[in-house]
Amino acid sequence: LLKYKNDQRVIGAVIEINSGGGESTAGEYLYTAIQTFEKPVIVLGRNIGSAAYLAASAAKEIIATSDLSKFGSIGAYIPIDKKLIEYIKENYDDVYSDLSSEKNAPIRSFLDGNKQPLKDSLNEFVIQFQNIIKDNRPLKGDVENTLKGGMFLANAALERGLIDSIGNIDLAIKRIKIWGIFTIFWR
Repeated sequence: LLKYKNDQRVIGAVIEINSGGGESTAGEYLYTAIQTFEKPVIVLGRNIGSAAYLAASAAKEIIATSDLSKFGSIGAYIPIDKKLIEYIKENYDDVYSDLSSEKNAPIRSFLDGNKQPLKDSLNEFVIQFQNIIKDNRPLKGDVENTLKGGMFLANAALERGLIDSIGNIDLAIKRIKIWGIFTIFWR
């Protein structure tokens, strides 16, 4: 995407996303790339959730490819392998500097049986994630429940402001051309 940032022949980009999410850093990379591109980006999607939705939210528009497309999953979780935790507890002894008492504190508490610090860390992340979505998308209707981690079929996503329309690549290209003209006119 950024390869074409300074190419005067390129007025915008269409990015097709089909991802339920994944590690948040991956979503942040694409989110930042779309913001840095400084040209209109339209996202065309079938299934866009969690970290993938974070990335898509930076686009000018999000278009669902069909009524069966799904969007949302605005939230966070950490899957933890219980067998791995037991193995770590039985086979590792971590020694921390006296000057590093807060290093890895949430996971250290988890290993001691206290999930709350890890939940607190996730909650802090989700609040920031929700704020980004509120800033980037014209949410409407039941915003509180829209931001609780559910996935919504295209028509419900449209009603909630998670997407802008339902269409195909032709619509996405048409919208890029409109945004591109608008961008050139207002420079």
